[in-house]
Amino acid sequence: GFEMKLSSNLPSAANQASRKKLESVFSAGDDDDAAGAAPKRKLVKLDEEDVSKAESEEAEDKKRIIKSLIERIPTAKDELFAYSLDWSIVDQG
Repeated sequence: GFEMKLSSNLPSAANQASRKKLESVFSAGDDDDAAGAAPKRKLVKLDEEDVSKAESEEAEDKKRIIKSLIERIPTAKDELFAYSLDWSIVDQG
């Protein structure tokens, strides 16, 4: 049948030697922890006023367009069923 062997977590000499080799290879290129690295620059805030004004104007325009579209939709049952549809546009959709 099928047999599975579990290795123990006890460190062996061969295991320790291979671990040291791996650590030496992977830690050689670490630039993140370098002591002589140049200091990082401080982050500077962008002018949020210019961006927020433009965004708020666009948002207001969208709200106005949506509101006018909603107001054009008939709400009474008789008006709703009397509304004529352009079926060629519906069929393209």
